[in-house]
Amino acid sequence: MQFYSDALLRAGHKWPAVEFSFFDPWQPEFSGMHLMHYFSCMPSSRDFLDHVKSKRGIPLAISPNFWPDPEGWELSGALENIKTILWLADRVIVNSRIEEEALVRLCKIDSSKISVVYNAVGDCFFDSVNPDIFRKAYGIDGPFVLNVGNVEPRKNQLAFLKSLKAFPDLQLVTIGGVREQSYLDACIQEGEGQFQLIDPLPPGSELIRSAMAACEFFAMPSLRETPSIASLEAGAAGSRIMTTSLGSPTEYFEQHAVYVNPYDLADMREGVEAILARPKDAALVERIRNLYRWDVVVEQLVDAYSAVLGTDLRMKK
Repeated sequence: MQFYSDALLRAGHKWPAVEFSFFDPWQPEFSGMHLMHYFSCMPSSRDFLDHVKSKRGIPLAISPNFWPDPEGWELSGALENIKTILWLADRVIVNSRIEEEALVRLCKIDSSKISVVYNAVGDCFFDSVNPDIFRKAYGIDGPFVLNVGNVEPRKNQLAFLKSLKAFPDLQLVTIGGVREQSYLDACIQEGEGQFQLIDPLPPGSELIRSAMAACEFFAMPSLRETPSIASLEAGAAGSRIMTTSLGSPTEYFEQHAVYVNPYDLADMREGVEAILARPKDAALVERIRNLYRWDVVVEQLVDAYSAVLGTDLRMKK
């Protein structure tokens, strides 16, 4: 959300008549609001969004921020409320065509009211940085695989560590928080000397970019991804990418990444072998530079807002 806001403000000269602000739920102010972009579709937001749309008459753009997996959401009992929330929306904003197709199947939404606005990276990730900065900061000497994300079952670090046993010279370095202590404990036990956890680093910081420059490859073997902003950032920084095949990474990376089945240890081992055999891919860097920078994808967001309001926001006063 902050990335979109910053990009909208940077390019404000393109849409000078438009003002953007964050909604304060503790001091709600609806006067003068022509559109609300809401970043969730969890059931707890249903009454609020119904108030915005039905009582206040304000058009809604909703970014669901969930993956439309039929089995998981039907079992949770939340699916009907999610459908209702998305039906309220004047525009549903997703991060890939693959996600759009899955959402249409699950929630029976008219595809004509869905817009794709891709995930993206900041320009700083294209700048070169010394890989030794990260190594010296954390005392890392040997080859390592980088993973950026919370330590939790969805990110699948435990299974990946099991597959990494076949590569004893490689260490998995994860930068992120801990969602489940028991899962972290299992990763430490399984990884032994092959696992190191580093507390979250500021997005775009020199340290995290140095880590991407220093790693053998970037791994995101999650149970599903969209494809994760961290993976895009690593690709922009020149890292080789090994990622889950589930979700929409293939739409972003096409042939420029190695894809693995996160439920199959043998497939992940083969993925490690495959990515280590690949050279670094300058074409991936250029693909991300051309298609997946915030200042590029924000144009897609403005198109979505324009569609809701029925006017081209790029028009001057």
